[in-house]
Amino acid sequence: MGISFFEKYYLYRTDNSIRAFLTKCTHAGCRIGANTGNLLQCNCHGSQFDAKTGNPLKGPAIKPLQEIECQFDEKSGQWVVRLHAKSTKI
Repeated sequence: MGISFFEKYYLYRTDNSIRAFLTKCTHAGCRIGANTGNLLQCNCHGSQFDAKTGNPLKGPAIKPLQEIECQFDEKSGQWVVRLHAKSTKI
């Protein structure tokens, strides 16, 4: 449960779901590094994000972290993360 960091992305796990986000700050592109609970912080300029939603909590970043595709593969029984933007179906 909680946050698991990987180099270019992190996973946020709850009892019912997993969401994946890029660790690239939307302000200047630095990697998100530090976390305290559900708070993520960019070490370059201090932007803070909600780990669960990717939404900015403190600037200078004003855009949320980019959510990426994360799906459960029934065949392998594993979660698969794809490093591209999550598709939004209409």
